[in-house]
Amino acid sequence: MKPGRLSGYREACKFEGCTRPCSRAVPKGLCGKCSGADGARKERKKRQRSIDDGAGAPPLRTAAAGAPPLLTAAAGAPPWLTAAAGAPPLLTADAPPWLIAAASAVPLLTAGILGKYSTLDLTNLTPKLTLVKAITSSFPRGYVNFPYLPDLVFNCGVSFTTDQINSLENELPKPTDSTLSVAKIDSAYEMFIDDPQWEHIEYIRRNPSEVDFDSFDELPSELRSKLLSMISTTCEQLSSLLPQFAFCSFSLIYQWLSPGQVWHIDLRKDSWQFSIMVTDDSPTTIVSNSFLSPQDAVIKIGVGKCIDTWFTNYCSIASDITDIQHQSNPMSANNVNSGTVCMSKGGQIHRGPPVKDKFRALIFFTGAPNTSPDYNSDVQYNIFGLGYQLAEQFPEFEEHIITFLKSQLVMYSVHFSKKQLDQMLAKLGESTGVIQKLQKFMRIL
Repeated sequence: MKPGRLSGYREACKFEGCTRPCSRAVPKGLCGKCSGADGARKERKKRQRSIDDGAGAPPLRTAAAGAPPLLTAAAGAPPWLTAAAGAPPLLTADAPPWLIAAASAVPLLTAGILGKYSTLDLTNLTPKLTLVKAITSSFPRGYVNFPYLPDLVFNCGVSFTTDQINSLENELPKPTDSTLSVAKIDSAYEMFIDDPQWEHIEYIRRNPSEVDFDSFDELPSELRSKLLSMISTTCEQLSSLLPQFAFCSFSLIYQWLSPGQVWHIDLRKDSWQFSIMVTDDSPTTIVSNSFLSPQDAVIKIGVGKCIDTWFTNYCSIASDITDIQHQSNPMSANNVNSGTVCMSKGGQIHRGPPVKDKFRALIFFTGAPNTSPDYNSDVQYNIFGLGYQLAEQFPEFEEHIITFLKSQLVMYSVHFSKKQLDQMLAKLGESTGVIQKLQKFMRIL
């Protein structure tokens, strides 16, 4: 055997302090052990140099400790949300005044992005903003217009007194009225609010020929003025937070008894929905962070192909209800009082809370970028509505879709009453074959 082939004739490893012979399988004249250690050492030095340089720091070290690169200028954040050299405060004077919180803005934003629990008492700000919980969206960044903005709960500064709440309850049309002049939504009632001519707020006016505003017009002027004042004040605050947004679909939703809504998604991901609580000691909307990608959803439902944009927006509702329930929380851990505003991103799974023998009323409306295409903000998809729409669009997969929806009925019947599920199916259209098969299946559950 040639001497050069013997390990005893190999050169020593070039790593500092190592006396082992180098390995031919490892480049740079290192032994097997030192090649891994050398790579790790160089990477550590490279990373430390980046941190020392400041501007070249890794994304996770910019803005705030552990904050993802959503807050950088390259990711599209506005100037007042960009941390120039990665040092707090994150908010500068260009930010909306009520969001400037100096150093305390750091936990606000990191909590919003990372989905941590945080309650901030911004006492010196107007209005006082309390972030009860920031629910992180798992959606791809491109689908959300403001990825850095978490769901928020804050007080608009205008509220109803106890006497005004009692007066409103007495004036509203009741379920026992012979002619109910308001719309019915599940176990709640909806009174459409005629939008006044606000010059300082951009909004989309409903067509009076399609919506009946008579019930709102018949309320006493004091109550009407107070409701409009709550809307105007809130929209002014939201306009600074969501610039170039248009607001629409204002209505007063009220109820006395409700088992809670079935889980659904009713807005695009570039939109937001808002509620201004009118009554005191009221529960808030329940939001789930469960997410399902379009690719996984089509496999689960059995459609066999990836669908267009509307499916991408609503496909998360096909998540298992056990996962939806497990990842859900009310927007506020405690009941809230009159004047509390809850704002949540579109594209999220959510439901109205249960209400037991108690008057609950809120103002509901939506918002979207004013450059967005026309959109029906009243659209709502639960899992059965989604399946029904897919069966209409792809009749060749109808049997696969029905099999999937039957399995969903079994799981949903554990969490919701059969009466509630049957009423929900009836709204989709009793004459269709898909719904008839599901209703027949419901009777044997």
